[in-house]
Amino acid sequence: MADLHRRYLAELAVAAGQVTGGERHDLVAVAALLALTPSDVDSVLAAVRESPHPGRGRFRLERGDVVGFPGETTVAREVWEERARAAGLVVGPRVTKATRLVVAADPDTMSGKADLARRYGVPVVHPAGFEALLAALGPAGGSGPGRPPA
Repeated sequence: MADLHRRYLAELAVAAGQVTGGERHDLVAVAALLALTPSDVDSVLAAVRESPHPGRGRFRLERGDVVGFPGETTVAREVWEERARAAGLVVGPRVTKATRLVVAADPDTMSGKADLARRYGVPVVHPAGFEALLAALGPAGGSGPGRPPA
């Protein structure tokens, strides 16, 4: 079980990217909940820094993917929808089997749309996770991960 907890902690560290002091503090708090120590956090952060391709093989968005925004988020839904469109994503009006990702203020929500997404195998993520996926995708008009330079 400890190995699973370390892998989870590593995924959090990869998602965070460059970890600030406050984020390290948050990771230490999560580690404590997982029965891990601050030295486990330091080991995970060191491994992530040394990895030539942290997070390779993880979930990624591609231009043209359909994303959904059921309910309210911490930022107005329209803002997230516009950011998605600006990155070349398609905002779906409802959750279907073609939906690639659903963004919800509470990823554990039992709302009808989130439940449907789970039944279809569509990931439901917090806006912070979506923001990290957008950053990895880069702007639709420019170069960035997943898009070759012009």
